[in-house]
Amino acid sequence: MKSSIFVLLLLPFVASAVPTTPYATGFDVLKMPDGSRISSAAEWNAKAKPQIFAFFERNVYGPLPPKPAKLSFREVERGAAFDGAAERRQYLVISGDACGTHAFQVLVYIPKGVPGKVPVFICPNFSGNHSIVDDPCVQLPTGKVYKGVKATEEGRGKRPERIPARDIVAKGFALATFCHCSLYVDYGLGQPDGDSVWKIFPPEKRDREMALTAWAWGNMRTLDLVETIPEIDAAKAAVVGQSRLAKVAVITAAYDRRFRLCCPNDGGCKTLTLVPTLLFPRWFLPELTNWTSIVKSGLSSAETAKLRGKVRPIPFDQYSLIGCIAPRALYLGASREDIYAPPDLHFAAVKASLPVWRLYGKTRFPSDADMLSPEPSFGDISWHCKPGPHSITREDWAHYLDFAASL
Repeated sequence: MKSSIFVLLLLPFVASAVPTTPYATGFDVLKMPDGSRISSAAEWNAKAKPQIFAFFERNVYGPLPPKPAKLSFREVERGAAFDGAAERRQYLVISGDACGTHAFQVLVYIPKGVPGKVPVFICPNFSGNHSIVDDPCVQLPTGKVYKGVKATEEGRGKRPERIPARDIVAKGFALATFCHCSLYVDYGLGQPDGDSVWKIFPPEKRDREMALTAWAWGNMRTLDLVETIPEIDAAKAAVVGQSRLAKVAVITAAYDRRFRLCCPNDGGCKTLTLVPTLLFPRWFLPELTNWTSIVKSGLSSAETAKLRGKVRPIPFDQYSLIGCIAPRALYLGASREDIYAPPDLHFAAVKASLPVWRLYGKTRFPSDADMLSPEPSFGDISWHCKPGPHSITREDWAHYLDFAASL
């Protein structure tokens, strides 16, 4: 029922036919709240980025969890995989701070027979490491997975298309994946229970503890692990995420410049002014309701106005955070029938954020004609729009792998 309400809530912003031109944002990503405009890459780094991060930490996603006082990695299993084409390794990433310890499981596949160190994709999963591959050696999650349920053998190998591990290693890439719920349990539209990595930090470091930043923190700690694996070239790391985890990919790459490629798929790119903030507990700070056009279904206009407060022009939008990834590679993947991240709203991020890449001398961007094309447009910002609904598939991954191989 709640999912149906969410769909109905978004329908006023989704045309009955797929739009053929990008959503017109009217947003100037280089204009600062004081009216000045950024004119160089140095000025973007020194002036714009600190203000953007501060805005998002106070009004949108909250701050990242701090790096823990203690961080260690324990290999718990290894063996051959994919008919000998790869080696499987399973690790625990163990963090310790003032209020305790936290551990999460990371599954790594490393291709065999590839000369030199291999690049790596880091991609969290929704349903547990065991869900992406039918391999009895992959351990079940010790905690809850999506919607707060306990993982079972029934879910083993049921979602291979979302992270096609065999395809990834066949292209000469390593893969590192973990269940996002092992950092902060994801109850979807339900209320969270506070089961998260935030618990290990003292209260003064837990102000505004949120889910998306905890999941991004998981991507970063996974890269810390990857940096210790001699067969992997951690300087060639890409981060991928779909839907809510696309937002997480953007947060990850914006803050952590070790990632050379960011691939948000079907999410993470549309204007914050169309975000239904209060539908998702612990995704967005309540302050964001000052700028959103959608608050919550089932409320009177008076209640909505009270929750939103005084609506005012948003000083920084999602495009601003995306711009913090520049000049590194950005690859946006969309789906033609996606009602949650419609291609025109998704493609608007290309148009709105590319001025930042231009500050760095970048010039290769997709054109408006590419917006609905299933054929990829590779460049400094890359794009494709596959047929079908809100999803990530082997088709998306094939394009990401081809592009990453060209870097």
